[in-house]
Amino acid sequence: MITQTAVNWFQFTLIVILISRIAIHKFKVKNQKKNQEKNQVFSFYILAILFNDIVTIFWSSASFSFNLFHALGPLAIMIGVYYSYLKVHLPIAIATMIGIATMVLYIDSFAIYISLCFIAVFILIRNSISMLKWKKLDIYKSSFYIILSLDLFASFLELSLGNTPINWSNSIYINYFGYGLTSMFLFTLISLNVFFRRLFIA
Repeated sequence: MITQTAVNWFQFTLIVILISRIAIHKFKVKNQKKNQEKNQVFSFYILAILFNDIVTIFWSSASFSFNLFHALGPLAIMIGVYYSYLKVHLPIAIATMIGIATMVLYIDSFAIYISLCFIAVFILIRNSISMLKWKKLDIYKSSFYIILSLDLFASFLELSLGNTPINWSNSIYINYFGYGLTSMFLFTLISLNVFFRRLFIA
């Protein structure tokens, strides 16, 4: 039987491979202005998952890593989409993302987590629809915006279930939902690796 720890390490490996490929590509190609917005959203989201996975693997608190993703994930989408308009260097954008996520974790408000998820999903769907008017390759990339929005929406459902007065911890259905959510994240990461050239280079 595959343990959750094994899944976490597999996911962590996929993310490290992705980030390594992105770093190598950016080192080789200096001019990244073309399609910058569409590529950066994937990069920021991957960084958010990497940071969350490091906490999940090496931190003992599962609830903290759970809340961390719901703070970092939506913020990564927002900053990634609008990065080309921010006119700031990448380290500053990453530091801003982590700083805001830290404040969200400190406040620890369910309403804030939900609001961030809704805003991020709205931005992804809006940008995906706008890409349908562009060239064929952008239409292809728009499908991955939908995949990311589904990831966030599934996380939103998990967060909502965890904040209901009903005790879901011993429910077999919540376990099935958790398996489905993990499968969605793995599918997203594998797809980003498989279609790396079309999403980050073309």
